[in-house]
Amino acid sequence: MVDKGHKMVSRNDELAATQLSLVPSGSRVRLVSHDCGRGLAARLEAMGLRPGVELEVIKTASWGPAVIALGACRLALGKGIISRITVAPVDHS
Repeated sequence: MVDKGHKMVSRNDELAATQLSLVPSGSRVRLVSHDCGRGLAARLEAMGLRPGVELEVIKTASWGPAVIALGACRLALGKGIISRITVAPVDHS
């Protein structure tokens, strides 16, 4: 485990981690961390976007918001926000 500020991240997650903005539609990922200020971090956590949760990327495009699924909820997040969220692929093996 590596201490990334106040969040612990495993070496495997760190190696496979990427920005949510770079993940193609249809992918399942796990949120690793978000690199943002306290205000945005509080908003993301209030929406349920906390490290460790699994997400499905419904839609990403070069323009417009990305749509992600968090359980039964769908969230539309702008490019500026998703570029600050780090995710890793979900391994269901």
